[in-house]
Amino acid sequence: MSNYCFFVPDIGVTDSFETLKFDTDVNYYYSGPDDCPKAIMGLKKSYILDNNLWNPLPTDIVKMKHQIHTMRLTGKQSGFSLFGLLIRAPDSQPIGVWYSMLIVNMMVKMSQNNKVIVYTPDMDA
Repeated sequence: MSNYCFFVPDIGVTDSFETLKFDTDVNYYYSGPDDCPKAIMGLKKSYILDNNLWNPLPTDIVKMKHQIHTMRLTGKQSGFSLFGLLIRAPDSQPIGVWYSMLIVNMMVKMSQNNKVIVYTPDMDA
């Protein structure tokens, strides 16, 4: 059995990011520049992020709104939409959410004791 998670497109996840409705049972992180992240992801609090490649998403709603707005604007200028995806463990259980352009490379690997290694997207995407 593979230790790699998989992604499932989900309109509800897209809507929750675009309407700034964040789940209190999820820890959110972003990758990329502060003013325009390449991706935002959230992991259920029962999982531990096992690398330091991600930054915690600001809890200030104005900063969150700005980050998501600039991500959408950058995507639109590049001709790409942003999508929300469910992150599912190898056993298909949902462990988190992801928001980015689909052209970024996404890789999430389960480790022992509910630890999750989440690689950052390619910064050239």
